[in-house]
Amino acid sequence: LELRPLEKGGKDINPAIWANNVAWILSTSPDANLRDGKEALRWAKAACEATNYQPQFVDTLAAAYAENGEFDEAVKFAQQFLDQSTHVDASEV
Repeated sequence: LELRPLEKGGKDINPAIWANNVAWILSTSPDANLRDGKEALRWAKAACEATNYQPQFVDTLAAAYAENGEFDEAVKFAQQFLDQSTHVDASEV
């Protein structure tokens, strides 16, 4: 991921997907040794910024904020995810 920087609006979405996956694991792993809220938040923010906060990335951002104990931000982005998800066609995800 460090070798393929995330570009806002870039044509290659794969780095954002990879960053999102890393953030999800770091936020939600049942193995406490794998969780790292600070790194999760860094990758989740990068994925969201690169994809203009698409819903499939916003839920990970909410999880990362929760892992860091920033529950107001977690709720804010969880609500954004829910709001966006009700307006998205499944074929767009």
